[in-house]
This record gives sequence, structure tokens and C-alpha cells, in this order.
Amino acid sequence: MTGPETGCLTWPCPMPDARRRGLRFVTFARGTFHEFDQVSHDQAIVTAIYPALLDDSGQVFAVYGLADGTLVAVRPGNGN
Repeated sequence: MTGPETGCLTWPCPMPDARRRGLRFVTFARGTFHEFDQVSHDQAIVTAIYPALLDDSGQVFAVYGLADGTLVAVRPGNGN
């Protein structure tokens, strides 16, 4: 499966950074690596990162949880 279902080929891959306190949106489109957005947090990402359709816009969000219990939903391009 590819695209929004997995978040890895046609939709940008959301990847935690090495300290798990930030999320980076990357793509491997056309065979090259490109990082085009990132989100930083004061708490570590402690859950898996899931793609989700949260409204009728059709835009896919990355949804995950932080160490303090916060549930986060972000999409590429909606700010750091």
C-alpha cells in the first residue's frame, strides 16, 4: 500500500528526529531525499505516528502522542 494509507511514497513521510522531540516531513519523490517541513516539541514523541483524515478537506494529518499526554495532529505546511 502506498500514499496516504502509509504516508511514505506519494504522501510525505513523517519521521521523528533522533531525540524524538521533533517531527520531520520528508519525501523520496523522483528518487531523491527532500525534507520540506518540521515541527518541534518540548516533550518526546512516545507513540507511533499514524496518518489520519480528520475532516472533509481530504488532507492527511500525522497524529501522535507526546510524553506529557498531549495528542498532536499536524500536516505539512501548517507551521512549526
